[in-house]
Amino acid sequence: MAYEVQDYLADYNADTQGSPFSNEIKFEVVVINDCTGETIVGVVWGEYYEDVVQDVADLLTDCQFIEEIINVY
Repeated sequence: MAYEVQDYLADYNADTQGSPFSNEIKFEVVVINDCTGETIVGVVWGEYYEDVVQDVADLLTDCQFIEEIINVY
């Protein structure tokens, strides 16, 4: 089974684990699936905004797109 956006959100979930990074930045990730209408939302730890965007983008299926990724503190 492929590693998916939901797996990424679970692995870096800011609500259930401490930050694995020294700068402790939280990002809210919202991904929409056009084929199913499903919205996936999670708050994850990230070192840099650009890294979170790239990590999520690498996991998107053909039907998914990033609705938003914002810094939350």
